[in-house]
Amino acid sequence: MAERFGIPISTLRWWEKCGLLTPSGRESGRRRYDEADLRRIAVIQLCQNTALMSLDEIRVVLAGGDQTQGWREAVQGRLQACDEQLARLSSARAYLAHVLECPSEDPVQQCPYLAKEIDEHLTQAPSRQARRAVR
Repeated sequence: MAERFGIPISTLRWWEKCGLLTPSGRESGRRRYDEADLRRIAVIQLCQNTALMSLDEIRVVLAGGDQTQGWREAVQGRLQACDEQLARLSSARAYLAHVLECPSEDPVQQCPYLAKEIDEHLTQAPSRQARRAVR
């Protein structure tokens, strides 16, 4: 099964330990997986690799309506996290694109936009003494 899905055997064992997967049986000491198990493994991989969900989130989704938190809340939480990541990535992309478009060969020292950003960052960043006082 591990070979079929391109994952280490230890991953299947970990998913079992986490309660995501239960083999349908054993034969000569080896775990056996049926068609439902194959589909469950595929769902786990899709949730991990495509939806970027944690194992805890996947566990809730796999539990369906039986889970008190609800699978919809888990999916909504992941969707909100994706939106936040997209906003941060969009901002980072715009920032980096500006740096590349700056006509100066030394944008850190000569770009007025970056100078303004640096000044704003310095006024917003807590001072080292203030951080020490908080500790």
